[in-house]
Amino acid sequence: MPTPIENHDIEGCFVCGARNPSGMHIAFRPTGPGAVEAAAHLDAAWTGWRGLAHGGLVATMLDEALGQAVATLGRTALTGRLEVRYLVPVPPDQDLLIRARVLRHDRRVADAESEALLPDGRVVARAHAAMFLCDVLPRPPVGAGT
Repeated sequence: MPTPIENHDIEGCFVCGARNPSGMHIAFRPTGPGAVEAAAHLDAAWTGWRGLAHGGLVATMLDEALGQAVATLGRTALTGRLEVRYLVPVPPDQDLLIRARVLRHDRRVADAESEALLPDGRVVARAHAAMFLCDVLPRPPVGAGT
């Protein structure tokens, strides 16, 4: 059975890949079993509405944190359902702290939550997800994406 590291494109991942030239380059660190955190920066170019960081990119950070939290338990997870609540508008060119933790899990599904915080501790967004545990990743059909 492959480990989460073997299943993940650690170098090329858009969120955490150190060698992805277009990526976010977020380095998650475990803070306990089923929990991670990371310092993140919303690039000045990642805008949506004028003067606001794009919420989809905040959601992307929160989603990756959820998978990373599950990985600390030695499992690979794919997001089955993701609900994001935006609490505070965030300007681009802003530092964030991203945290995630697994609330509970069984053989097939993990229930997890993540949040993004400003340096002053205000929570800007929270996510809750059902993560499908799948140690062997499904493969796209031949010819998909071409």
